[in-house]
Amino acid sequence: LWRAPLRAALDWLRDELRGIFEEQTAQTSAHPWLMRDNYIRIINNRSPENIASFLAEFIEQPLSDELRIFVLKLLEIQRNAMLMYTSCGWFFNDISGIETTQILRYAARAIQLAKDVCGKDFEPEFIGRLEQAPCSLKDFPNGKVIYDRMVKPSLVDLHRVAAHLAISKLFGDYAEDENAVYCYRVSTTGYEQHEMGMQKLAIGRTAIRSNILTSRYETDHAVLYFGGQNLSCAICGRMKDEEFATFKEQVTTAFKNGNTAEVIRVMSLSFGQTTYSLWHLFRDALYKILYKLLHETWEKMDASFRQIY
Repeated sequence: LWRAPLRAALDWLRDELRGIFEEQTAQTSAHPWLMRDNYIRIINNRSPENIASFLAEFIEQPLSDELRIFVLKLLEIQRNAMLMYTSCGWFFNDISGIETTQILRYAARAIQLAKDVCGKDFEPEFIGRLEQAPCSLKDFPNGKVIYDRMVKPSLVDLHRVAAHLAISKLFGDYAEDENAVYCYRVSTTGYEQHEMGMQKLAIGRTAIRSNILTSRYETDHAVLYFGGQNLSCAICGRMKDEEFATFKEQVTTAFKNGNTAEVIRVMSLSFGQTTYSLWHLFRDALYKILYKLLHETWEKMDASFRQIY
């Protein structure tokens, strides 16, 4: 019952994405679909030299940084559109299975890139069509709910990448100034970390480079750790140097004075209300840090029980 509506939703999205690809490549390449079919050459070798030589073969105008990133986004849209049809997504008995959820994640990534490329948002129509796909689980009645609860939270943007690095660095991961974070290359400057009892404050600036899209984005961050699994991470695009220096002085002074409310207020004024928590970490890092936090708790419990005994 769920396969036909799911297939219809994916087919609709595929056709919409095909139209975007043809429309956006019309002015730059005489053979867009041949370029798409040969994109495997970049997937297998993402070195800058290979990307440049590949695009020079198919793009009929000078290749600026902006054009390179734009064309790679279009090719990634098509790659994810093909991955939507990965065969294991159809083999099992419910749309809530991890395999079917994964092909919906490919669809979500294609939608995310399409919105970035041309401003069109296909998500409302797509999830409306998914609503026709029934699910046998009580808490997940249809594909729309599956998408909202299991797919959408997994979407990653560059602010979440920066949050992952900032939070992980606070717990001792990514000790170097430059690190590989999955398909990103991330460098940190101006990093400071302060401690006051159980609380910690970390401030820094991050430059993120995508190994897939070759795009670069710069952010500033602040992480306030309260102890246990409680923290608040704020991310924004790169501030002016003088603004960042003023923020750093204000928030550090408030933290050293033990004024947590003022720290939160300064962070909100500088970064806005959107914050990230431990649960926004990429899954492997989340499990690793949770284990570290729980291990410290276990050791304290063990010591307490030994003393009582």
